[in-house]
This record gives sequence, structure tokens and C-alpha cells, in this order.
Amino acid sequence: MSGRFYVFLGILALIIVAVVLLIWRPWASGSDPVDPAVAASTLPAIAPAADATIAPGAPDAQTGDDAAPQDNSALSDLLGSEDTEIAGLTEDQMVQVTDLAVNTSLSPEWQNILLLGVDQRIQGESCRSDTMIICSINTETSEVKLTSLMRDMAVEFTDLGANNGTYRLNAANYFGGPEMTMRTINQLLGMNIEKYVMVNFTGFTQICEALGGVEMDITEAEKDQINHNVWSQLQIAHENGWDESNLTATNEYLGDDEYGENVHLNGRQALAYARIRKIDSDWERTNRQRKVLVAMMEKMRGTNAMQLLQLGMTLQQYIETNMTLEEIITIADKVLNSGLDGAETMVLPVTDTYVQETRNNQSMFYDIDWATNTRELQNFIYY
Repeated sequence: MSGRFYVFLGILALIIVAVVLLIWRPWASGSDPVDPAVAASTLPAIAPAADATIAPGAPDAQTGDDAAPQDNSALSDLLGSEDTEIAGLTEDQMVQVTDLAVNTSLSPEWQNILLLGVDQRIQGESCRSDTMIICSINTETSEVKLTSLMRDMAVEFTDLGANNGTYRLNAANYFGGPEMTMRTINQLLGMNIEKYVMVNFTGFTQICEALGGVEMDITEAEKDQINHNVWSQLQIAHENGWDESNLTATNEYLGDDEYGENVHLNGRQALAYARIRKIDSDWERTNRQRKVLVAMMEKMRGTNAMQLLQLGMTLQQYIETNMTLEEIITIADKVLNSGLDGAETMVLPVTDTYVQETRNNQSMFYDIDWATNTRELQNFIYY
């Protein structure tokens, strides 16, 4: 087998690793998926719309009239719930996006790739993107910058027909998949994102396990939350009949004294760590995501050809991307040779550019100053 094929498999695995930081929530044990058409029976099915925009007051794709955001609080409640699984939309129910609203004035020196971690359980159905990271790679210097986008940023969607309204940013993937998510981010933040990599939480676990786990510094409180999250993950895997026979069968939980520096976490425990938010905040959760991302990328550096082959064969089923083989090889080769431990990071929205409060029973980041966040993001990447 050619060396180029080994390189491809390793680079493919690296790209997968870059998006495995799924924030996944412990849905109520034993609960069935909630169908929005049932729970919010007054809401008509989503009609596909081509090239519609999210700008408030934009023309409705079907009627041509002003489509002011409506109060669809029932569906918004479901999409924003921490404890409720929601059934996905089928492809013909989703918004069809062909124009990604790319900002062509940005320098091509940096390539921006959207990394999505999703709560998908059924292949082919839409789902929320609870992890959104813009991975910016300098095509000349191989420098890497990571920007986490908070899922709770409130966005007014006006291209959903009868379902127009205010939803979290992560709902874009539910309504229109990665294409709608890229377009939404491009429009809100003046970006030029055209490529994405998406993986679900099952893929995260498998990727990290295939790498042999990671070593992380964790507190006692984090150890307790890891064990709690591991329990919920085991329950849901069992309820859905997932084949996880290749995962570690013993020592699923960390012992009472297993915290401090360089604690070994297997795949399931690493996912549990990345999900932690209740001991502090979503802000710290995004920080944990980036820590795991760097740890897994660094772990990738030590793999040999046969390990890369096994990794690529195992993990290809968990990834969805619109990147070509040539793009994957070119970009990932640069990432592998960069100083990942020194990768610069930031989180949006930036301080003092939003109001965090509850409106219509929905706690989100409202009244976001998109102009300031656009300026801060582009300054971070390009200057």
C-alpha cells in the first residue's frame, strides 16, 4: 500500500480529530425523541427555501413579502433544551442553501474551515451543532488559530417560512445542515467559510479511543462530572443499541483519587470531560474543548503508518465533509507540522457585546453587536 495512502488516512483522521469536540447533553434516561411536529403541532413543516437570507425583514422566499420573525417559542424551547432529544428533519424538509454568502475580500493566505460537533443519532437526519469552531490555517506559515462560537448566540432566522423566529446559532444546522451554518456565520461575521468537517459524539469516542486516549489535568470536581457524564453516555448507547464492543470494557469510571495532573482519559471519559459545563459555564466548556483538541492532535503526531491505516479505516464512517482529498492532504499536512500547543484561541461573542438574559423562557445571548464581533474576529485571524 502506498505511502501516499497512509498519509491520506492519517490526515483524514487528523481532520476528524479537529472536529470531535462535541458538547453532548445527558438527555433524560428512557425518554423518546421529541418530534417537533407533535410537540409544537401548530407549526407547519419547514418548506425548502433557496438562497434566502437571515437578515431581519428579508423577503420571504415563498411569498416575496417581508418575513418578520415570529414567536415560535415551542420549537425554540425544544431546540434549546438541555434535557430533551428532538427528532431531526429529513433532507426534503430542510432549507436548501446554494449561496454561502462568502466574503471575497478576505485574504486567501488564511483558510477558514468550520468544525462541527453534532448531536446526531440517526444518519441522514438533521441535528443541532453544539460545537462550532472556526479553524483558521495560514497556508504559508502553517499557523493555526481556533475560534469557538457560543451556541447560545441568539439569531433571527427569516428563511424558515412559518417557522421564522429567534433561535440559537446551533439551530442553523438543524434547519439547513452545514451549508446553512456556514452561510449564517458568513453573514453574521463577514467570513468566507466554504469548507466544513462534521462528526457526531459517537465518532469522538471512537477517535479518542483509537488514539489510545489522552492525558489531561483535571480537578476533583471535573473528575466527579466525568463519571456522571460517562454514566449517561453508557445509558444512551445501550438504549440505542450502538455497537461499542471495541471500547474499553473495564474502568469506565475514574477512581476517587484519579485527578490532578496528566490523568489518562479513555475515549468515553474524554468525551465526558469535553461535555462538562455545570461546575462553571459554557465558556469554560469551550476552553475544555480546545484543550482536548490540542491534546488529540499532539497524540496524532506519534502514530506510525499502520496505526494511521487502522485509524482511517475505523473512523471514516463517522465523518462528513465537503473537502476533497487534495484539500485534506494539503491542509492537514500543514497542521501536523505546526506548533499546536501554541495555537491561538478566542471565543465569540466577546465581552460587553451582548446581553445574557431570559426572554420568552429562552436564556440566550441577545442584542449581539455583530459589527464589533466581526471586527474582533477578523483582527484575530488576519492581524
